[in-house]
Parts: sequence; C-alpha cells; structure tokens
Amino acid sequence: MTIDELVKRTTIDFKRRFIRSEAEDMLKQLSMKIGGGARIAYSVKYFNGFNNGEEDRGSFEISGMISIIGKAIGEPFSFITSSFRDSCVVSGLQFQIIPGYDSLAEYKPETLALWDETRRAVAEYIAEIPPLL
Repeated sequence: MTIDELVKRTTIDFKRRFIRSEAEDMLKQLSMKIGGGARIAYSVKYFNGFNNGEEDRGSFEISGMISIIGKAIGEPFSFITSSFRDSCVVSGLQFQIIPGYDSLAEYKPETLALWDETRRAVAEYIAEIPPLL
C-alpha cells in the first residue's frame, strides 16, 4: 500500500462545507454515533486581526482526539479548512499519519477500525442533515 493510499484512508471528505459552529455540532453528534460511544476532545485555534482598523475575520483550526469509551484507543485528528466566500469553512477530517508509517499494515487493527467507524458515522450524520440550498 502506498502513501497515497494511506492518505486516502485517513482522510474523510465531507462533500460539503460546514462553518465552525456546524463543525462543532458534528463532533457532538459523532460522539453519539461512533459505535459504543466516543469521547471527542478538541480545541479551536482562531486567527483574527485588523486591516487598516477594520476587523479581518480570520480563519480557525479544529483538532483533537477521538477515543472509544471503555477501550484504550484514541486517534488524533484535525479538520480540513479552507476559505469560501470570505469565510473559513470545514470540508473534511484528517486522522494523523504517524511519521515513518508508510503503509496500513503498520497500524493496529483497532486504529483502522476507528477510522472506518468514524467514516461511517460521518456519512450517517451528513445523510441526516438537510441538503445545502
């Protein structure tokens, strides 16, 4: 398995965009949808400023850890952010790739299962919310 295949496996494309508050709500919902329940701890880092005295609404980063309740497994993640119509939006989730691990065979089966379960829970969540207009 190549590094490209590893990146594909660790990346979840939402196929739509979410603002920060929607992304945080998604994390709440995922904590209930991931099999058996999950603990999701995260932080939000803001980048704001001023441009010639005017507020310059910056961007943000959300990253954290998804852990399965009652199991000794946790995986770090970050949201994929981009600009859209002068706003910062979230368009996907990326699990952290361990430096030096170039194939899926180097990861524990529990890690792969958590990635897959998170992907399933994200798809379920997105199917339940109203489509974009």
